[in-house]
Amino acid sequence: MDSYRYNNNISDINFRYVFQTKKDNNLIQRSIKVDYYKMLEILDFKGKKDDLGISYNKCTTRQLQYISHLISKSDDVLRCNVYVGGQIIL
Repeated sequence: MDSYRYNNNISDINFRYVFQTKKDNNLIQRSIKVDYYKMLEILDFKGKKDDLGISYNKCTTRQLQYISHLISKSDDVLRCNVYVGGQIIL
């Protein structure tokens, strides 16, 4: 059985989230793209560890899911997706 290796690194990971805002008395949707390390800075997770003691700098799938869920819980955010190398993974 062959194993599959991703040919990407952490700098290829980014979050894209969509939120609603008002413009000229109408609601419009905006999309924001933030890379993984910038998101760690925004959330003040840089240099910190998750509840299992794993550094957020490791960028595990579990951590990606947690951050995506955390962003999605915001009242203004309609959805949040995680992309690696331009392909959606979460």
